[in-house]
Amino acid sequence: MEKKLNPFEENVQSYDVYELANWIYRCKNHIPKPTTPQEEEKYAKKVKEFTSQWEAHREANKELYNSKKYHDALIGSNYSRPKIYAKHGKNRVDISELVYPDRMEWIGSLPTKNGDEFKQLLKNNMIDTIDEYLILVKEAFKHEDYKTYIEGLLKKFFKSTYIQINLVSLEKGTDITKMTKDELLEALKKQDRPKDYYLKRCPTKNEKSSFIRNFDEYCVSKSTYFEWKTEALQERYFDKRFFVVLGLMLGLPKEEFTTFLSFNGYCCCNSKRVFDKTIYNGVSNGYPFNYIYTLINLANKDLEKRYGKNYGKMQPLASDPYKVAWGSVK
Repeated sequence: MEKKLNPFEENVQSYDVYELANWIYRCKNHIPKPTTPQEEEKYAKKVKEFTSQWEAHREANKELYNSKKYHDALIGSNYSRPKIYAKHGKNRVDISELVYPDRMEWIGSLPTKNGDEFKQLLKNNMIDTIDEYLILVKEAFKHEDYKTYIEGLLKKFFKSTYIQINLVSLEKGTDITKMTKDELLEALKKQDRPKDYYLKRCPTKNEKSSFIRNFDEYCVSKSTYFEWKTEALQERYFDKRFFVVLGLMLGLPKEEFTTFLSFNGYCCCNSKRVFDKTIYNGVSNGYPFNYIYTLINLANKDLEKRYGKNYGKMQPLASDPYKVAWGSVK
């Protein structure tokens, strides 16, 4: 297998905003999330090493990281790839892994006689989605009712997007749910083009119909969110971590992120606190939630070594990372 280029060895200076957003997305997903508690230590070591390289890359490319292009690319890196389904009769099968063979690839290709048209469809969807998201994020914090804009972002961009392809080459009555991966590939290859495909932004009937389903992954309390968005409760105290995590979930770059915190009585830039510096540095570079969570935990361990177990420990971003932040672990 060909060894992949280290992302920090790529010529990012030559990338347009969409290519740069894809680069940030790949960096965010460079280290697979741990699936068991036993993997935590190895994962943390990899995160520390990778984010150190990312920080060094930022130091070497300060002009790029402080540019509007990088700012826009940070927002664009939040793009979520659509799921790809094959359909025949009343049955359908998720074939996303056949289209995106690499978990870090944004744009996949369909194994048909001519997959260019489908690849272009995915690329156009990515560009259109990013452009729309950029406009709405930038607009959100210009208004008094910014909470309405935030909910609009959540409702619009945090629902499952999927493309469905009818396998017209198969005989009537074929049950595609019983077909192997190779058989599905052969069926796709027999098609001249992906006929009758279409893009849906809304989730299927069998999926939860609300953006709320994403809250578990980011440790956002549903009840806290709805209390916060209620105008009558706007002066109530809300923990800083709630706004930090919601800002990370929205993929806000540092300007919008700091504005969001300040609107709710908090700050993180120019702070001397380790917690704030870790958050601000992570947001400036583009670290995902799980990297930042891990770096805060590592900072706590360093402080414990220096001052002992009874020092004032920073609160983690999540109380149960294996269950809600990194996936359920039995």
